Amino acid sequence: MSKQDYLLSKNLKKLQEQKGLSQDRLAKLADIANNTIIKIDQGENQNPTLDTLKKIAKAKDFFLNKLKSPTKKYKRYLGSPLRYGGGKTLAVGHILEFLPPDIKKVVSPFFGGGSVEVAIAKELGIEVIGYDIFEMLVNYWQIQISQPEKLYKGLLKIKPTAKNYEKIKNTLRQHWNKFDGFDGKLKDLECATYYFFNHNLSYGPGFLGWMSSIYKDEKKYLSMI
Repeated sequence: MSKQDYLLSKNLKKLQEQKGLSQDRLAKLADIANNTIIKIDQGENQNPTLDTLKKIAKAKDFFLNKLKSPTKKYKRYLGSPLRYGGGKTLAVGHILEFLPPDIKKVVSPFFGGGSVEVAIAKELGIEVIGYDIFEMLVNYWQIQISQPEKLYKGLLKIKPTAKNYEKIKNTLRQHWNKFDGFDGKLKDLECATYYFFNHNLSYGPGFLGWMSSIYKDEKKYLSMI
């Protein structure tokens, strides 16, 4: 291995460690063939072009550049499946700007709709641990992560009608109240399915809200799930 190859390999590994990126993730972010990243990482002479080196160096900023808006600094980030009141979809880019370069893990005490946390995990490849006080929300995220296909199939079975909305809202209210929280009597998958349906179709504060007329359009509903 030449001195030049050694230094390139060393710098690339340092970049991966700083960003918390796998070889595959770095290749995708930098728009470079995974095989090229592997060979550079192993110190094999690839004679990378200056353009390739620049792409690697800018991997950290790739996501923020992609999120830039022609009318404002950043576009809305739509990585979270939840429509969440008070969410941070428009703040994701601004918040991620301040992430330290050597960060390895993010712990979120108030997960909520998870826009920032999803962006950190999905777009930057950084481990995220999330907490929230609302049991139904926590259960939803656990099912969304562990059983997304089953959740999707469950939602496909529910037609977005006002009758179904009221039925599901009332079912959830039977199993949760502000004093005792969730009684745990609904099965996890069923609870997550009902929670998503009620939450994303609500106009207003969840159990106290009413169905948004937008999602009575089945095509709109299907595109959301």
